[in-house]
Amino acid sequence: LVGSVAWAGGVDNTVAFLQSIPGFLSGTQIAVPLVDDAGRQLVENGAPLFGDAAEYPLITIASMLAWGLGYFGMPQVLVRFMGIRSADEVKKSRVIAVVWCVVSLACGICIGLVGRVIIPVDFATQAQAENVFIVLSQMILPPFMCGVVVSGIFAASMSSSSSYLLIAGSSVAENIFRG
Repeated sequence: LVGSVAWAGGVDNTVAFLQSIPGFLSGTQIAVPLVDDAGRQLVENGAPLFGDAAEYPLITIASMLAWGLGYFGMPQVLVRFMGIRSADEVKKSRVIAVVWCVVSLACGICIGLVGRVIIPVDFATQAQAENVFIVLSQMILPPFMCGVVVSGIFAASMSSSSSYLLIAGSSVAENIFRG
């Protein structure tokens, strides 16, 4: 890389490139977890940041697995699969649905982990933990982008509710007209 910079721009650009490396590498310091006094006290007292394994009963584990494994049981997904025109489209649709499910659930996990590292104490209960995406966007993004992110949350909620209404209406109409 240094050789290509020297070939393209001469020695002056090579020196400027080499001087910019420490500034670029200092960006890795952003990943250091921020722990305030309460969080430091939790860590020093031996409280695990992600909970004990014994705290998760079988019903909780089954419920967590159902979120990912129950994706195809969701009404809006079933309606889309039922609307496929040919059997050839099923393979492509199945791949798209599974990849989308993996990506969206992985993003949710990453958001939770980043929230746990950046603000470890603020989300002690489940009700507070549901706000981690909104709080992180307020902390990290400028106000305009935060507004776009929050409106995206509302748009996703409206899209889901309209899909549920469409499914409910079509199932009622199907039952009334076809018996």
